[in-house]
Amino acid sequence: KCDPYYNFYIYFVSNFDIVKELSANYISEETFTIYITTYDEHNRFTQVNTNLVVKSINDIENILKLRQIIATLPVFTKDYFRAIDTTTTTKTRISYAYDIRVFFQFLMEKHALCKEKKMCDLTVDILDQIKPIDIEEYLEYLKVYQVGEKTETNSERGLKRKFSALRSFYAYYFKHEMIQTNPTVLIDPPKIHEKNIIKLDADEVALLLDYIEHAGDSLTGQKRVY
Repeated sequence: KCDPYYNFYIYFVSNFDIVKELSANYISEETFTIYITTYDEHNRFTQVNTNLVVKSINDIENILKLRQIIATLPVFTKDYFRAIDTTTTTKTRISYAYDIRVFFQFLMEKHALCKEKKMCDLTVDILDQIKPIDIEEYLEYLKVYQVGEKTETNSERGLKRKFSALRSFYAYYFKHEMIQTNPTVLIDPPKIHEKNIIKLDADEVALLLDYIEHAGDSLTGQKRVY
């Protein structure tokens, strides 16, 4: 599984006289611990442990996928994704890119200033044209919307995630003084309602316990022993 790094391993261990053991321990998506056990010329035991940060094949594929998604977005969005590169994983940025694209899709469909334009041609100025009521309409839109022939829906958790992505997006441009307004701070984030706990009443508890106690009465032989 570590073929992409095979040549590196051989080069690394060539500094030791006799390599007794070489193994790699997977830690996370981008980190491995390499264990090298050797004997030197005096037959003294030595073990070297080192952490290596590497880019896995999956992460490279995700980076390329992210670039493809960003290419469909307005050009100015590249600044945002470049800024969050060091504080987020590639998978997180992919999710944010999808969520931001849905926001611009909403503007293209519903906002008068965007209907006659292509998404990639929109400029950062459009963010200043969005009012809090537009954000509220966007959250309503997210509950059920169309992507081509496919109908998409969002649960409360999905709504909250997309709103968080949009708020982070706006915060970057507001912080860097590229826009003058940030309507997302004027909107309360979607609330996640906890599911009600269904409790058994006293009679139902008694019936359940009685069933558990006598469920095997009708069994015979090995079935009953089991």
